[in-house]
Amino acid sequence: MNNSSGETTRSYEIIDLSSSQGGFAKANSLGDLETLLDPAPLEIGNRIWTDTDNDGIQDADEAGIDGIVVKLFKNGTQVGQTTTANGGQWYFNASNVTMNGAAGLEYDMDYIIRVESGDFPSGLNLTTTNVGGPGQPDVRDSDAALVSGNAEIAYTTGGPGENDHTLDMGFAAAASGCPSAFTPSDFETLGWQSSPLACGANPGNTSQSFPNWEGTGVTATFTYSTNMWDGDAPNVYKSADDPPSGCDPQSSMGINDVHCASNYWGSLRWTNNEMNTGETTMEVTFDQPVFLDLARIGSLSVLTNGMGVDAWEWVRFRAYDAANNIVPITPANGTGAYMDCSNNITPGEVNFVSDGNGGLYINTTNIVKQDLGLYAHADIEIPGTPITRIAVDHWASVSDTDESVRTARKSSIILNVLCISPAPVSGCDLQVQATPTCQMPANGKYDLDVTLNYTNGPGGNITVTLGTGESTSVATTAGDGSVTASFTGLANSGQSGISVSAVFEDDANCSAAATYDAPADCCPGTTYEICPGESYTLEVESGLGLTNIQWYKDGVAIPAPEGTQSSYVATMIGSYSYTAEDASGCPFALCCPVVIVESMNCCMIDIVSVNTTDCFTGVYDITVEVMYELTTPANLIVEINGDSYSFALAGLSGTESFVVTGLTCASTSGNSVDVLVYNEDDPTCADQASDAYQIPQLIVDLGDLPAPYPTLIASGGPFHTLTPQLFLGTCVDNELDGQPAPLAGRTIGGDDQGAQQMFTYGTCTVANDDENGLLTVTEIAPGSPLSLCLTATNTFGLPAFLTAWIDWNGNGVLEAAEQVVNTTVPSGPAYSQCLTLTVPTTAIKDQDLGLRVRLNLFAPAGPTGLAIGGEVEDYMIRVTCPEESCLPAQSSR
Repeated sequence: MNNSSGETTRSYEIIDLSSSQGGFAKANSLGDLETLLDPAPLEIGNRIWTDTDNDGIQDADEAGIDGIVVKLFKNGTQVGQTTTANGGQWYFNASNVTMNGAAGLEYDMDYIIRVESGDFPSGLNLTTTNVGGPGQPDVRDSDAALVSGNAEIAYTTGGPGENDHTLDMGFAAAASGCPSAFTPSDFETLGWQSSPLACGANPGNTSQSFPNWEGTGVTATFTYSTNMWDGDAPNVYKSADDPPSGCDPQSSMGINDVHCASNYWGSLRWTNNEMNTGETTMEVTFDQPVFLDLARIGSLSVLTNGMGVDAWEWVRFRAYDAANNIVPITPANGTGAYMDCSNNITPGEVNFVSDGNGGLYINTTNIVKQDLGLYAHADIEIPGTPITRIAVDHWASVSDTDESVRTARKSSIILNVLCISPAPVSGCDLQVQATPTCQMPANGKYDLDVTLNYTNGPGGNITVTLGTGESTSVATTAGDGSVTASFTGLANSGQSGISVSAVFEDDANCSAAATYDAPADCCPGTTYEICPGESYTLEVESGLGLTNIQWYKDGVAIPAPEGTQSSYVATMIGSYSYTAEDASGCPFALCCPVVIVESMNCCMIDIVSVNTTDCFTGVYDITVEVMYELTTPANLIVEINGDSYSFALAGLSGTESFVVTGLTCASTSGNSVDVLVYNEDDPTCADQASDAYQIPQLIVDLGDLPAPYPTLIASGGPFHTLTPQLFLGTCVDNELDGQPAPLAGRTIGGDDQGAQQMFTYGTCTVANDDENGLLTVTEIAPGSPLSLCLTATNTFGLPAFLTAWIDWNGNGVLEAAEQVVNTTVPSGPAYSQCLTLTVPTTAIKDQDLGLRVRLNLFAPAGPTGLAIGGEVEDYMIRVTCPEESCLPAQSSR
């Protein structure tokens, strides 16, 4: 990259897109290329010099001017200031653009660079603007124009790093009779009032010549092609304050009204009386190609007034070169401006438009007004092209035989062509191109070839001088030719914008200049980013015939054979460079290494793992671990079976785990689930894990009391999530739902029938019989003591809660008042306890009554609903008379 302009000077082909290798894509070998650098700052400027020969072009022997104050304005506010030094050099950058809140140059911003008239070099005025010239024209000419007496460059900055060191201002001695800016007093001082031009005294006087125009040696001839009533000829005079005696002052039209016409002092003025319909052409022809000295008069202006009664009129301005080709012109102030002396014109009724062929219209847009006094002008810009003719056409659309009306339709056109100068003619043309060669960054030295192409050369030597002080001469032959001046071992490596000037020793007017950037010692490496699994193919520069190639990674030579190839495939991050020899045996090195870093701009999402909790609490959680690399901050969407959950990422890259809680457990096994993870802002940046996991099954133990007791899950029956550390008796197994059965608690039915058991914790002494927590029940008789002997296993580490109910009133509901046990079972050795209670005298006799025992964690359970851990066991018992054997239904076990 050119450090001055930001333009590309060297590039490396990473992938040949013409091959089948493909372009940018996630799965291909090359990702998006981005730099990791901050936006580059800007710097603009160059040089203010003395234009000794007043040709608008910097010559090798023309010195710079120090001590000139240069100011920078943005939107009319000064934001920077500097003073020329070191041979007229000046620059604006972050160090001096600090005024009124500015913090350096802004990108793509309009600025005005100004040297105020009071700061002009003593005795000098601004030279010609934008002359161009051979070689690099914008590097050598003057870019400033005179605006309100000040030298100004209107400039728009570029993007990051687009420096511009081509902005110059030249100052020269003023041409004869041409001040740097015009005021009425200037004209009086020059005596222009005392030398008026002759009026068109005779109707047939349609041409008038003025030899040696203002001392320039140029003859200006004015001609008229009229279309007037009564054969009237136009008047012509040189305006200062009042027209010469005998000329129609057109006072009724306000031509000499100072507040309207003050911008046109010193102009040539044509006056047309009683314009008829059709066209009037007025021309000025020069006897040799001339430059219009816009730098001194500021602009060319066209003024028309009296565009009359019920008419549509236009004025067209055109300029021609020596070959009679139109030289394109444009209004410098956009749509132009107008002054209305009669105050009856509204905005939009006058505009300035191109005629489509390089000319310029002043158009009244079908104005229908009487007694119109209009002063419209456009500041016209003409490129630095010599011209030989200016033509102004005035056209009126309406013919009127009423003399009182057509007399009122008078027109004047004013054209400022005050300062003209012959175009410089040189038989010699010289062009310069500077090219650094044989780069040797190891010792900071480089060579430079300066190619000099010339036509019509005088012969003799050309002196070539570098801006760093080195100079040499090279011999030429007369006529056309090309020679090369060589410099070796230059030490100012890394410097940008170094000037090169060349001049023929036998013709000081045949000169040229250019600039170049010296190669850096070892500039900062170009940085590329690489995504995981991708690679870069690095290639040596083609067309140089390089041999003895050796690649390096992080400064260490890459072993043969891959380290000696013309290309190298880099798969890892690091700094890559190479050394070689060119076709002439000159050492060659890749001065700027290619630096490959891990990309932060890859769209990469990868599911690392998926894990779930069990269904001990009735629901489960899922944890999805994701590795990602994104370009911009975003949310990550985790989608499980169509349900989406959003998570904010901690950064642009990393590995994070995301937890979704409270998912419903499955009642059966084998339910596979897909997990999809994607970038919320870019759903294509995603990863999916099919059958990532199976939904955890809800493993529960349920009761088996017959209806109407609530036993089924749907009716609110009791159920316990199973854990191998807590159960009644010596074992517990699972069911899919409650098992209402008249034989509740027995081995041949209900919970113990074995059809649904898939999980068993503990050891059941009888197969499929986990109803073994109630060992014995003593005689059950109204009013008698009752002993319940219960056993349990608790190794959970927390105390468990043991509760029991007996349906004494036989209504099929286990009521709170019927709770017979409410105690705790400590964690530790096997629990065995006989609890004594009294059978109510009101207990229903000779009827099966439900007995429910529950053991669980965290809090005492009720007779129905979910409990965490443990087991529920249901039994049917019967209360009988004392004479009978009142054993419980399972007491035989």
